[in-house]
Amino acid sequence: MPGKILAGRPSAVQLHAPSPIPPDTALTLWLRGPKTYRGHVAERKALTKDIEAHCAVRIAGDYTVLVEDAEKRVLIKDKLRVVAGPAHTALCHLDAKRASPDGLQQLLCASDAFGNRHTCGGERFEAAYGASTPCRVSDNGDGTYNVQLPNDVPTGPGQLRVWQRSNAPTACTKTSGGGDMTP
Repeated sequence: MPGKILAGRPSAVQLHAPSPIPPDTALTLWLRGPKTYRGHVAERKALTKDIEAHCAVRIAGDYTVLVEDAEKRVLIKDKLRVVAGPAHTALCHLDAKRASPDGLQQLLCASDAFGNRHTCGGERFEAAYGASTPCRVSDNGDGTYNVQLPNDVPTGPGQLRVWQRSNAPTACTKTSGGGDMTP
């Protein structure tokens, strides 16, 4: 299994055919999942079983990778998981339904630049109410973050600023089942 790649990041996926593919066989690469992508495999001058596919998929989800010849015979079939890329604060949002009744605890949901929700933690956010009142941010480990406002903030509308620390990781790197991230 090629494993996992980050949404939006150019990635190389190693594919292995069960039997050798003759040289100069026209091949089409398909990624079928939440969105369908099509590409072509470069011509080869020799018999091969290994193909390196380069892609940058923007929509997170589980994909089936297919390599077909001109007669639409499937020569390679594999699975690929695309996970959310680095958090993009402009696309992160507060979940008003999960805020505390007094509004002092807010829930921040992390997303990448393409709107893919994060499903694991690891990002480092900071927050402030108004111009300079710091808020505590804690990682829930599931792509959401609790933002605790101080007890003395005024009630009613206000501005909550959220940003990432400059030493924040580039993306969620939690893996399961032996897959790995290839940024």
